[in-house]
Amino acid sequence: MILVVESPGGQVVGFGSAGRNRTPSLPFAGEVYTLYVDPDYQGHGVGGALMRALFTALIRRGLTSAIIWVLARNGARFFYHACGGHPVAERRERLWGVEVDQVAYAWPDLNRAVPGAGVRRG
Repeated sequence: MILVVESPGGQVVGFGSAGRNRTPSLPFAGEVYTLYVDPDYQGHGVGGALMRALFTALIRRGLTSAIIWVLARNGARFFYHACGGHPVAERRERLWGVEVDQVAYAWPDLNRAVPGAGVRRG
C-alpha cells in the first residue's frame, strides 16, 4: 500500500509505503518500506501522521507488528524511536553501489502504537 500527503495546494509533501515483512529472519509481520517527508514539512506532524496511517493500514490487513529499515547514518532515524520503535537488528547492504549500514526499528504490537486502530469484531 502507498499513502500520500498533500499540502492544501495539492503539492505532495510526504509519502509512505508498507506491506508484509521482507526479512523472514525477523519475527514481525509487517514492514514500512518507505517514509519520506519534504524537509519544509518536517516537524509539523506529517511524519507521525503517516506512520499512524501506515500502522493502521497494516493492522487492518492483520499485520499487527512491524519493522522499518533505516540508514544507520541517517540522523532522522531517531524519529522512529520517538514513534515508539526500538532497534532490533543491524545489517550491511549494498545500495546505490555502496555498502551501507542499516538499523531495523520494530514495533512488536501495532495496536499499542496506534490505540483504537484495531479491527473491531462483533
